[in-house]
Amino acid sequence: MITLNAEKKSIQQLMILFQLLRRDMYVLRQHIYGRMLNTAVWASITIFTNHYIMPFLGLAPSYSKFILAGAIVVQMLFQAMAEVAANVEDLTGNKEITYLLGLAIPSWVVFSRYAITTAIQGLAMGVFAIPVAAIVMWGDFNFPSISLYRVVLMYVIQSIFFGFFSVWVTSFTKNMQQYEDVWLRVTLPLWMLGCYTYSFAVLRKAVPLLAPLCLLNPFTYAMEGARAAILGQHMFLNYWLCVVAVLVATVGFAVRGIMNMQKRLDTL
Repeated sequence: MITLNAEKKSIQQLMILFQLLRRDMYVLRQHIYGRMLNTAVWASITIFTNHYIMPFLGLAPSYSKFILAGAIVVQMLFQAMAEVAANVEDLTGNKEITYLLGLAIPSWVVFSRYAITTAIQGLAMGVFAIPVAAIVMWGDFNFPSISLYRVVLMYVIQSIFFGFFSVWVTSFTKNMQQYEDVWLRVTLPLWMLGCYTYSFAVLRKAVPLLAPLCLLNPFTYAMEGARAAILGQHMFLNYWLCVVAVLVATVGFAVRGIMNMQKRLDTL
């Protein structure tokens, strides 16, 4: 009898989570065109400048392909930080989350729902950046060394990673005034020192003392793994090492973020 009740309770909790996610997808549909436009602007300008202009400064024409792989990752980051802003605003304003915490589901499920929603949005916008880049690059949009199953696996894992990254960042961002500080002091260093504009191999040659420290940055593995899947394994960190590293970082952000949120909202 106890087992049946536990199974019934678990099913009920899953149904509540499913309905919350349905609600999130409905809200997303109301803003999807605006977000697609934002992604189109970001991706087209980024690819255009690196494909048509930067070669005149001595960069290889293929540099735009290098940047594209990282730009998709950055799109997921942008979606994650947008959700951080929305969640922090709610925590200090309407506090819809207090209603959610009153539902018949554990608090960790409530916080995981934020991560799942962010992951779906980030993956959708990241994928949308690909046809935008194809239009901008036109005849040069070809990737002979691409591995589709590796691309799919890496970007799905990364979307979940950024989902829980957003929960972690939300957990210590006190208010919207502090949001800019978090962007500049936490997110930006992780992004720009995470091999976005260069590969880890280049970093190791240029600044060998800094390179080992960058291996502690999960963004490094996100960028290197994406490029290994799209451009081929040569010159990048081992793809499967990157997969494991991003998964470990995801678990770390999930555990730390959820615990911090539970402490912040006194739901332990």
